[in-house]
Amino acid sequence: MRCFASCTPEPFDRNAAGSGGYLSPQRSFDRLSVPVTRRIRLTIGQTAFDAELYDTRTAEAIWQALPIDGQGARWGQELYFAIPFDLPAEDAREDVARGELGYWPPGKAFCIFWGPTPASTGPDPRAASPVNVFGKVLGDPAALGRARGTRVRVERLP
Repeated sequence: MRCFASCTPEPFDRNAAGSGGYLSPQRSFDRLSVPVTRRIRLTIGQTAFDAELYDTRTAEAIWQALPIDGQGARWGQELYFAIPFDLPAEDAREDVARGELGYWPPGKAFCIFWGPTPASTGPDPRAASPVNVFGKVLGDPAALGRARGTRVRVERLP
């Protein structure tokens, strides 16, 4: 099993005025200052990727449900799979960065983006409809495209 991981997050002031410890819609696009609270491992086939979860209600709900196993499907350079719970939209958006993790409310699905999807108009990922972005894969997101298999396991890292 190979694992791709590296990253040092910038500090986050949980007490900043109005933040409440969660991202505002304006801050959700500021990817360099997004807070990191927990790490997870995504195993796709025989390849593992570490990821960090942002400080959001969606990330907390997913963390509490781990481990999660699923059968993934690809949509362009996105892998998604159904998860067994229903979450509301939370600062949901269609434009996502390479390597970001999203929860797609209409499909109750966990999504992993690493490149353009059929909805993209350029080289960056775009979800079919707004997703709750709740984390990011560490290391090179392009490595996700080299993972073989559609069996996915998501589990907590210590």
